[in-house]
Amino acid sequence: FKYLHNYIMIKQNRYDKTGSALALGQQAEDKFVQFVQSKGYGVKAATLYEDVREHVDFLIKKDNTVLKVDVKSAKRINRQDADVQTEKIFLEWCNVSGNDGWMLGKADLVAFQDGDSYLVIPREKLLERAKILCENGKQVSKSADALYNFYTRAGRHDLISLVLRSDVQDLHVEL
Repeated sequence: FKYLHNYIMIKQNRYDKTGSALALGQQAEDKFVQFVQSKGYGVKAATLYEDVREHVDFLIKKDNTVLKVDVKSAKRINRQDADVQTEKIFLEWCNVSGNDGWMLGKADLVAFQDGDSYLVIPREKLLERAKILCENGKQVSKSADALYNFYTRAGRHDLISLVLRSDVQDLHVEL
């Protein structure tokens, strides 16, 4: 595989007034490419369809094994927060259009950014764990209350939960 940058596929979300979320996501993807290449993987950017519909950012290949990966940047809990954090992880059950979120996508792995490294977790194992962690969750109106609950942002159709990184750390796989 040869690394193909997907700048052409990037569109700034209308809620991302400053472009900071877009920049964080692109930076996480760029660092991910360096991260997996340093481990001997070939990298290919996903197609627009794979990115938007299947929630896949990259296909990585090593020893004739191809894996689909969704990369997640470190996030702010609230847009107003000055810094990103890695203690809590956002899980997207439904996207802003009300369609399946990345938790229900086609990625084999989800790579959560942690500086220049990544917590890489098989998506299906993460989904199983998240169902248990959020089993008794309730609908909340603030992202700060989304830990093990379900949060929908105003004017959108998404459904998001937060879990602690420590809740899923043991699912990590080495690349």
